[in-house]
Amino acid sequence: MSVKEGLKYCKSIHQRIKNLQKFFRLPKQAQRLRKAQLEINEHNIFVNENSEVPTSPLDVLTDTKTRWNSTFIAWKRILELHNTMHYVSTTLLSQNDRASNKEGEKLESLCLTHEEKM
Repeated sequence: MSVKEGLKYCKSIHQRIKNLQKFFRLPKQAQRLRKAQLEINEHNIFVNENSEVPTSPLDVLTDTKTRWNSTFIAWKRILELHNTMHYVSTTLLSQNDRASNKEGEKLESLCLTHEEKM
């Protein structure tokens, strides 16, 4: 119960994270997120030089009401994927079609700012 009480103090961020979770629960958006992670990892190959197994893409997690720590774990995953989500929104905004631009605008409005992330 105390976790729910604490979340009341950051209601706007909590709602945006829930909306991010909904956005990336859609198969098309989840696929874009995975593809973006692979592209980022490919460009940062030197980071993974020492590891034998390439990092696999992460999915957005959702919290469960009956598991108090699931909210913490879901928020932590959002923070891990923060840069990738911004990469996806930038990629969508750079597309020539209106539908992609609209999705990019929506995602950009949902993403946490750098200050909120900190």
